[in-house]
Amino acid sequence: NGGHWTRLFPGASQFHNHVRGLFGMSPAKGTNGEAVGIVNLLGVGEVPENIANENFLKLYEKSLRPGRNIGHIEVKAESPDQLNAKVWEIVDAVYS
Repeated sequence: NGGHWTRLFPGASQFHNHVRGLFGMSPAKGTNGEAVGIVNLLGVGEVPENIANENFLKLYEKSLRPGRNIGHIEVKAESPDQLNAKVWEIVDAVYS
């Protein structure tokens, strides 16, 4: 599903930032200078309440099965380094 835009970021598509990540580049910055990213929810039945409350959670209303993308969490931070730290914090919380 690469290429859709995050609600929080008008500056680049999810696909664009994915490709940047594959090549070791920082995510593109938004028009307000913030860095924004997405954590897909692949086969995840629950998201910790603090993660859902601190970020934008979008669920697709799909049935749960292993590996299926049932939603995503949009994340924003003041810098690419802060975004990277927040994304990994969310990944650890959701997939641990």
